[in-house]
Amino acid sequence: ICSDKTGTLTENAMTVRALYCGGRHLAVDGHGYNPDGEIRHDETPVAIGGALRECLVAGSLCNDASLAKAGHHWTITGDPTEAALIVLAEKGGLRHEHEAAGAPRLFELPFSSERKRMTSVHLAAGERIAYVKGATEVILPRTTLTDDQRRTVAAAEEAMEHDALRVLAVARRALPADVGNDADAIE
Repeated sequence: ICSDKTGTLTENAMTVRALYCGGRHLAVDGHGYNPDGEIRHDETPVAIGGALRECLVAGSLCNDASLAKAGHHWTITGDPTEAALIVLAEKGGLRHEHEAAGAPRLFELPFSSERKRMTSVHLAAGERIAYVKGATEVILPRTTLTDDQRRTVAAAEEAMEHDALRVLAVARRALPADVGNDADAIE
């Protein structure tokens, strides 16, 4: 996931502008925290499903921000980058409150400068799911992707950074029932 830096200093608003998900480069319309906009591939709106849906869910649930409409303006509570991920999910038709109600958070491992990631564990359809977001160089080695897939993701990250975008990675993993709340076993 990439967040455009435009508006960060002047408006304190982050806006997701680009995604690399499911092997595709996607563009995101819209501005600021207004959830109007679409996710597109080659100027065509994309269907929200598969890897893209999982990406949006991960960004929405591994998140402590909130979005609300006050009159004609959208406001956030919490971190601007996290709020941008909620807005992205909303642009994909996923309502943060609905996703959170359907997958209640059991606990979280907060972001720290040492870990360079945040993990939240949720109960979804009777299954414990860990969602993580953070630095690509920390997330990518923990995935089940092949070496070729990792190189492709790293190249996509490099291209986005070259375009002056801030890059975050998101992932999910189903947890065994006996893991408990042990941070080492979860990650």
